Amino acid sequence: MAQVLIIEDSPTQAQQLALLLEDAGFEVNIAPNAECSYASLTERKFDLVVADINLPGENGFAICRWIKANSALTNLPVLIITADSDPGNVLHGLEAGADGFMNKNQTAPEIVRRVQRTIAGGARQVQLDGVDFTKVVFRGAEFRLRPTVNQLLNVLLSAFEDVLDLNDRLKASEAALRELNVEIRRANEALEQANRIKSKFLNIAAHDLRNPIGGIHGMAALMLEDGADSDPAQRDEFLARIVTQADSMLHLLEDLLGAGSTKTGRFQVIPILQNPIEVLRQAFDGFRLSARGKGVQLIWEVPETLPPAELDFNRVLEVLTNLISNGVKYCASGQSVHLGARALDGHLDISVRDTGPGIRAEELPHLFEPYAKLSSKPTGGENSTGLGLSIVREIVEMHGGQVFAHSTPGQGTTFNVELPLHRRPALPGS
Repeated sequence: MAQVLIIEDSPTQAQQLALLLEDAGFEVNIAPNAECSYASLTERKFDLVVADINLPGENGFAICRWIKANSALTNLPVLIITADSDPGNVLHGLEAGADGFMNKNQTAPEIVRRVQRTIAGGARQVQLDGVDFTKVVFRGAEFRLRPTVNQLLNVLLSAFEDVLDLNDRLKASEAALRELNVEIRRANEALEQANRIKSKFLNIAAHDLRNPIGGIHGMAALMLEDGADSDPAQRDEFLARIVTQADSMLHLLEDLLGAGSTKTGRFQVIPILQNPIEVLRQAFDGFRLSARGKGVQLIWEVPETLPPAELDFNRVLEVLTNLISNGVKYCASGQSVHLGARALDGHLDISVRDTGPGIRAEELPHLFEPYAKLSSKPTGGENSTGLGLSIVREIVEMHGGQVFAHSTPGQGTTFNVELPLHRRPALPGS
């Protein structure tokens, strides 16, 4: 049974290595420092010394030099071990006369093989027909060599450089892998965010569509139940309510689809030079019925003429629809919503002002964020996704404009939309 002396100051690492070698059939002794190792080497015979580099007092290289300088121990093989990745340690080990070098991070089978090979001797001097050779056994194959010292060093340095190059490539691959992991983590976070948005969309749709659909179903059922005997005035009232509820659902779906388009990049703005009064009038007229039904007064404050502006008609109509809808939604009977416009400094300045409950100062900075909810509630039980104003900002900014909100609680809110009359030409490469 081969005798092995382990020189290691870490009790845990020393014990782990000892157990590994004992399981492989070696008899093991442990010395925690150079002084104890010298005493052990003087008292008994060993077949191998396994010395850690970093030790208290004299290090592993010093112990190796002491062994090789001792005439009684000069043929005792020394295997240098370390957890340090500094490649210069190999050259320091050769300089000290070490017979082998091993990293602590190697696997258990690799450690056992390295110990066995160091004890057996990978290279031995032999004589054949009166000629001296160096017999080398490497991975089961035997070679007879007659190299000069310079040849050996050149081969060693070449192999060493290859190992270092491979190590550098591995480090680069690890860095690339870390970057890839970061990208994967970001992609997963984006997917999780998309799933949260999708779930929120579905929850909003399910919650906010339930009431208008239920109302339409109930009124249609009553009309069918009464049949031809139904009161014409009541039937017309039911039909008007059904139209109002359908409009509410339509606005809700437009909000949801509009928000989804801005997130996926399918949202487009195609401005065309046109008379802005036409889109202002269409948006205004679209709320005459619902405003009258709530007792809210719509007031037109647009001049007879405005200069042409480069606008995407449908998108600007969506902006105005959202703003006027909010005004009507939050106003009570007897209050009013005002639509105004003017040309100022190369911009079309559109204002939507209401005399409703207003918005708290602390809520104004978050007004245009998706899913923003206000403390004020719609006066007629209307539904709100909290997406409308975020879509307004998106459309206005895609026109190259800006949107602002001013409010005084108890006195109402004013939204100002500034759109350039003529879009600035895109810069080259933008």
